[in-house]
Amino acid sequence: MLPLPSLEDESSWEKSHVVPGYLLTRKGIDEVRKSIRNEVQERRSGWLTWLAALTGLIGAISGLVAVVRSVS
Repeated sequence: MLPLPSLEDESSWEKSHVVPGYLLTRKGIDEVRKSIRNEVQERRSGWLTWLAALTGLIGAISGLVAVVRSVS
């Protein structure tokens, strides 16, 4: 549920000549796309943080196992 530009913003909307109602202008489309990109980036950043932490943990465990095996 991304917010759309206000219908009162004439630079984001134009009256359609084909169908009844209004259509987004190029500026309006760019605003909506920017909102979508920001939403995707926010969702992606959460699991990327966990993935990086998990990768570091696996590396640390692998190193510990290698050290323990070389001592034994």
